[in-house]
Order: sequence, then C-alpha cells, then structure tokens
Amino acid sequence: MKLSYRRVIVVSAAAIAMATAATLLVAGPLNPPGGSVASTYKTLTEVEPRIAVNATNTPGGANSLYKITQPGSYYLTGNITVLNNSYAIEIAASNVTIDLNGFVVGTAISVLNGVYSTATNTTLRNGVVRGFAGHGVDLSNSGAVVEHVTVENCGSMGIRVGTRSFVSDCLSRSNTLYGVWADTGSRVVSTTVCDNGTVGIYVSSGGFAEDCVAFNNANDGFSTSDGAVIRNCTAYSNAGNGFGVSWGITVTGCTAHSNAGHGFYFGSYCDIENNSARSNGTSPSIVGAGFLSPSGSVASTVCNNSARQNEIGFKVDGTNSLVAGNAAAASSTSNYQIAAGNRVAQIVLLTTNAAINGNSGGTAVSSPDANFAY
Repeated sequence: MKLSYRRVIVVSAAAIAMATAATLLVAGPLNPPGGSVASTYKTLTEVEPRIAVNATNTPGGANSLYKITQPGSYYLTGNITVLNNSYAIEIAASNVTIDLNGFVVGTAISVLNGVYSTATNTTLRNGVVRGFAGHGVDLSNSGAVVEHVTVENCGSMGIRVGTRSFVSDCLSRSNTLYGVWADTGSRVVSTTVCDNGTVGIYVSSGGFAEDCVAFNNANDGFSTSDGAVIRNCTAYSNAGNGFGVSWGITVTGCTAHSNAGHGFYFGSYCDIENNSARSNGTSPSIVGAGFLSPSGSVASTVCNNSARQNEIGFKVDGTNSLVAGNAAAASSTSNYQIAAGNRVAQIVLLTTNAAINGNSGGTAVSSPDANFAY
C-alpha cells in the first residue's frame, strides 16, 4: 500500500508583506522617459569648490612664485619652498581666502615677504610660514583675517595686518621685529608671541587684544596706541615692560610676571583695573615697578590691582589719578610711591593676625576702597 504525504507550508502575513515590498522596490517604470539618464554624482568642483594654488591656476608674477588675481577660495596641495627672491604667494585681488591646509610656506633665499597682499579682505588660515627676510605674513590693507597660522624665523614682523582686521589662534615666534602688528580697529585674540626681536603684540588705536600670551620678547610684551583695550592677557619674562601702553587705554584682568622693566607702564586717562604684577624689574639697570604712571601723565584710574615682589609696588609720578582698592606686598624698595596731587584711598598696613576662629579679628579698615600693604 503506497502512502502519500501532503506538505503544508505556513507563510506569515509579515513575510508576504516583505516580499511584496521587495518586488515593488525592484520594479521600474513600464514606460521610462526618453533621453539620457542624468548622473547622480557630484562634480569635483562641487565636492571641492576651491582652487588649488599651482603654476596652472595661479601663475607667478615678476616677484612672486604664485600670484592670485581673482577673488575666490584657494588652497595648498603641498609645501611651498621659494628658491629665488620672490614672494611665495602674492594676492592682487580683494575677497580672497587661502587655506594653507596644514602645509609649510618657506624659503631658502627670499628677502621679500612670505604671503603678501595688496588688496582688501584677505583671509589666511591653517598652516606655517617661515624663514622669509621680510614679513612672514603681510596683509596690511584693511579687512584681513589670519587664523591658526604659525609664523617663525622671519627677518621683519611675523604677522602684519591693516585696519579692521582679525588675528586669532596664531603663534608668532623668533621673528626679528614684532610678533604681531595690528592696525587701527583690529582684534588679536588667543595668540601667542615669543622670542621676537622687539614688541610681542602691538595693537593700534581702537584695537583689542584678549587671551594672548607674550613671552621672552626683546622689548615690551604688549604695546598700544590710544583707545585700545587689553583684556585677560599674560606678559612673562619680556626684556622691556610687560604692558607698555599709551593714552586712554583699558587694561583689565591681565598678569605681568618677571619682566625686566615695569609690569604695567601707562600714560594718561587709562583704566588699569583687576590686574596682577609680580617680580618685575629683573633688569639691574631698572628700578622696576609693578605699576608705573610716569611724570606728566594725568587722570588714570588704578583700582583693584595686586603687586607682589616688585622693586616698587605702585609708583604714580603723574597727577590727578585715582588709586584705590589695590594691594601691595614684599616690594624690595617700597609698596607705594605716589606723587602729590593724586587721589589716593587710605593705605592700610595690615598687621599679622593672631589665630582666628569665629567672626572677628583682622585689621580694622575705615574705607571699603582702601589700598593695602603687607
């Protein structure tokens, strides 16, 4: 007797739905449109909408290895080495951005500048410029932006920018003159300058420097023209003053430490507030003060600063300045030397306290704006 078997397959509703969906996805139109099929890929220009700096795109001029003559966005594809007396990159058009792409722009011979612009609104970022006998970066017309650039071992200024410019997150070191020179109305932020042959950072009238460090420069760490602002900066071990500023300057939240000259040297109509000066006057030829307003200066505000271990804490040789809320200690000559004709809050010599455990003790102070010595 032959037995017969019936195979029963149970298919779930979910599986049927998935199979149906797969069929629908694969199927194409029954009547496809005529003509060629358009590409869905992006062109190289769309992927990289910039122009490479090379002999084809940016052929050099009479004094330049590469010369940019049209506005646009440009980038390097490798290191650049100048082997004759030329600019590495000359920019002769406004509204140009150059991304150094992490590469080095260097030279074995050039006495000119590394990156040089004769136009406005130039942006340079992300790379290294070294070894030029002129300025490393010279964007001295208005509207320049320099970001994340290291400039070193150049024979003049490291970075020079014109009016209304912006320098950010840069390093300028071992250049013969200024580390950074920023013209009127410019900003320099989060930038370090060290081992330069003159001033570390100079900001001109109406300029602004913030969160910067000047270390071991051969003159002042920071220098300004009228109406500039310096905030939250550090000047350490410079051969001149930590901060050598002119008239109408605001300096706040800054530190001057171990500079050969004075910590803060300031002229008339300045606001010098909430700063710290320590161990300045390291040069044997200078009686260094933490804070010095020279003879002839007038009407500055010197408030809420601290000076420790300087030869003189606060020295005001000018007149009609306000000195209040400061603290000076451990000066080798004197804590305060203030000429007649200024406005000085009470100076209180704090005495050594006995042990304190509770809500009383310390030296009585009659003025909340007193200057302290200890």
